[in-house]
Amino acid sequence: MATSNKQDSFSEKDRTYIKFISYGMAGTSFIGMLSMLQLSTIDRALSAALICFAISIPFNIFVGLEIEGTTRLTNLIAENSLEIYYSGGIITVLGIILIFWHFSWIYGTVFIISCIAVFVISIIKLWNKL
Repeated sequence: MATSNKQDSFSEKDRTYIKFISYGMAGTSFIGMLSMLQLSTIDRALSAALICFAISIPFNIFVGLEIEGTTRLTNLIAENSLEIYYSGGIITVLGIILIFWHFSWIYGTVFIISCIAVFVISIIKLWNKL
């Protein structure tokens, strides 16, 4: 039985961008996590951020490896690599929001508004291209 693979439709440029972004998010999560582990006390926001980063690092690394073509676990996972990519990205951004929230709810709110604005602008630009 033949299965279609979503990543087969990616151009080489798309693959490069996805690898760069997923490895960048994994690196950001890893550095954030190491920085927080050096603190003597961790409040709820930082604890939640640590959990987000612990979840997102494997997601982001897996997507980079999958797009790179160095691993092929199962057809099911390969076909859902974009969903894993989006999940890892969302969890990484949530961890960053929680770090801002640790400092002040105002910083966290400003970052959330900025993320929403970038998302809306991206959707509008994508919609205009269609």
